Amino acid sequence: MIRKVLLLLGAVGAFCLFAQAQNNSLDFDGTDDMVNAGTINLSGTALTIETWVKVDQFQAAFPNITSVGGIEEPVGGATNTAMIRIGDAGVPNNQVQFVLQFGGSQVKSNSNTLLAANTWTHIAATYDGANMRIYINGVLDDTQAQTGAFTANGDFMMGAQYDGRFLDGHLDDFRIWSVTRTGTEIANNFNTELNGTEAGLVAYYKFDNSASPDDVEDCSPNNNHGDRDGTGGANNLPQFDSDVPTITDVACGLVNTCAVTSITIANVSACNDGGTDDNAFDDTFTADVTVNFVDPPASGNLNLSGDGSASIAVGSLAGTSHTFNSVSMPADGGSIFLTASFSADAGCTATDNVGTAPAHCSPNAPVSSIPTMSEWGLILFALIMFTLTVVFGTQTQRAMALSNSTQMNSTTRQRLPFNRAIYFSVLPIVYLTITLVFAIAILVFGYELTSADVPGSIFAGAIIAYLVHFVKTSGTEE
Repeated sequence: MIRKVLLLLGAVGAFCLFAQAQNNSLDFDGTDDMVNAGTINLSGTALTIETWVKVDQFQAAFPNITSVGGIEEPVGGATNTAMIRIGDAGVPNNQVQFVLQFGGSQVKSNSNTLLAANTWTHIAATYDGANMRIYINGVLDDTQAQTGAFTANGDFMMGAQYDGRFLDGHLDDFRIWSVTRTGTEIANNFNTELNGTEAGLVAYYKFDNSASPDDVEDCSPNNNHGDRDGTGGANNLPQFDSDVPTITDVACGLVNTCAVTSITIANVSACNDGGTDDNAFDDTFTADVTVNFVDPPASGNLNLSGDGSASIAVGSLAGTSHTFNSVSMPADGGSIFLTASFSADAGCTATDNVGTAPAHCSPNAPVSSIPTMSEWGLILFALIMFTLTVVFGTQTQRAMALSNSTQMNSTTRQRLPFNRAIYFSVLPIVYLTITLVFAIAILVFGYELTSADVPGSIFAGAIIAYLVHFVKTSGTEE
């Protein structure tokens, strides 16, 4: 038994060591090291480039540029540009620069943050057709207005550009997107690896698999694998290195389970009586409903149901949340239950109690005259008095009718009718009738139970049952 445990522990330990050994970055020597991912066409109005970078030494020679990654060609007269680099002529050599090509001009956006040497830093650059943005460690650092479509169709290089400008440092978890990642998406995912199947991912280089037959392996399904080059420097090609940033390791191709993580509401409106102040059933309100989710399916719809309904095609979703605006729901003062589900994945669903709806706002609706606790007291008092009147009135009439009869005796005059069998046969029928009345009131007329209804119904039912029992008993005796 001990031997089996030791073997199991050894296997687990070996697996852990292997997994740790495969969590690498890529080390560039700053002399001639580079990675060429081949021709990639990024031209358009939407782009995101992001990576972890650790610079050992920033470039000190003019034009003070340290290449991170992107496209810039042809040599001698750039007409295709989309890249991240650090430094430039006229700016500090540790300032992040995002460059895109619009027509015959390069447009440059500079970060406000200056990078520190020998420190892992996450850089993300995005363009959405209206603004160029730079994020540092998941936080928006710079925004520059820019419109139009950029052109970037050429070899995507990492660690160098067309005329060198080599990186002396490390890169890790390099991602290229054909979509504009939001600030929330960048902040939520920069410190964790992805699985490579995410929508809009053009190429994804984790640099983890040092034994890949594709050299620098593209973790996305697009097979934009890269090749290392640079045999003349200290490294003899960029080297896989165990110096990595602190990020969560995720295997390539691992498809995570779709999940709806939360449903919330905001901007709740006041009740609207629908133009009918005597009908509470068309009282409504509106609210914005936000559904948060992870790993949505690639097709189908995100549907909202329950107290409110809405739908959107998965292809129109952006990020890991969606807000349905001004969803109409019943204003009944009760709990709001909403269900969010993906039509392409039956297991990807959730139902939440998201709050309390506004109360009815139809002032002339019949439900406004439903009995309260004090009214139940009056109802019970009236029932008791009516029952006593019927019982003692009937007893008095019977006594007078029998006063001249030989059948009358003291027992007849004093007896208060109570037949146990008849009473307890009547009582369930009375309670069932009361329950049916309440069910109709709730389902048909929108009545809402109060704290007085249950005890009031119990006492009233007992009195009504005795009255019915008395009538049946009197009829039997006659």
